[in-house]
Amino acid sequence: MFRMIKLLVLTGLLSFLLSPDTFAKLPDEVLTPYKAYRAALKEDDNIAAKENALKAWKAAEKHLGDHKTTGDLAINYANINPTGKEKNPYKNYVQREKAFHRGIKLSSFYKEESGVIEVERRIALADLDLTVARFKYSRTGSHISNRKKTGNLNTIDQVERAIKTHSLQGSTFDGDLQVLFTRYYQLNDNPKRAIEHAEKAIRVYESRTDDYFTKYAYLIYLYKGNSHYDLSVKTNDIDEKIKAALEFQIVMQNLQGLLPAKHPFVRSAFVSWMKIRSDIANADMLEKAENAGLCECWPYENYKDKAVPLKRVPPKMPSSARRSGHVYVKFDVNDEGKPENIHVVSSSNSMFEKSAIQSVGKWKYSKLEPNVAPKNRKNIATTISYRLSDSSGNIIPE
Repeated sequence: MFRMIKLLVLTGLLSFLLSPDTFAKLPDEVLTPYKAYRAALKEDDNIAAKENALKAWKAAEKHLGDHKTTGDLAINYANINPTGKEKNPYKNYVQREKAFHRGIKLSSFYKEESGVIEVERRIALADLDLTVARFKYSRTGSHISNRKKTGNLNTIDQVERAIKTHSLQGSTFDGDLQVLFTRYYQLNDNPKRAIEHAEKAIRVYESRTDDYFTKYAYLIYLYKGNSHYDLSVKTNDIDEKIKAALEFQIVMQNLQGLLPAKHPFVRSAFVSWMKIRSDIANADMLEKAENAGLCECWPYENYKDKAVPLKRVPPKMPSSARRSGHVYVKFDVNDEGKPENIHVVSSSNSMFEKSAIQSVGKWKYSKLEPNVAPKNRKNIATTISYRLSDSSGNIIPE
């Protein structure tokens, strides 16, 4: 059975390698940017990879038209996550969405494996849609806020229909479908439904007989933990917080030895685990949590003497600002996890300095554990960035 080649395991960035026969037949207009794209991936240069993947896809559209390779190159581009330096985030999303739709349409060229390819690509498209749904953009593409909105249930329904059409019920893809529903209900502030679908996903992953790779088999515990935490906030139930911490702990334990502690998946679970552990300790429920299975597992031992950021409040843009800017600040973190001695080292414009200091003052770090000598809690340095967009959604430089 066809298996997608995984270049960057557990990051979601998947790439189609062209076969030697296909490679030899490609016109130079397609081959040159494709080679540059491959080289950029090896160098971990996301910006160059994205630019050349787009060039290769567009060249394939021009020189190959409706072709298996055109679909593969479209998906290579679609799967590259934003670099964070896009002048117009919404335009980037629309372009990636078009690439996914093109790849889905051309999946029929895989013949007997077309069903698997179509479902994989529809799942990736739904994932993109849910990721973008976390943000609200204007039509021009300028970022307004990170207020959650509903997402598009239609793209998830299309995944479900494709799974049924190609008789893939009970497969890895069926588990991925439940993860998509989990994320959808999280976005729609329905943690109970999200937890139900998360549990369905876990059952599918545990009983599946295929060997398809999916990052969701690891991430589902992260999503389930977030849902338990959301439910704890709604119900003020400490038991839900304990359940959330245990889910985050599973992520940490499952990824130990597979990924470094600084990897986004690990760090996301660990920071959430630390925050909840602090809440549980403040509620004098740590013993109950430990009896339920909460333990000092990896990578906790690497960080218990350090200040781990648990909450960061974004700065307010000064009303008088006409350009983007930044402020470089240093501060200490006391034993209670509160920033103090905040001072500006440098800034692009003094108008940003007051806002930056106020923002850092609201941040929250992990408390210092009893009988642990403090480490790296003094002179913490960070840069606060201010990004101002014009009416077309383009970032105005400093």
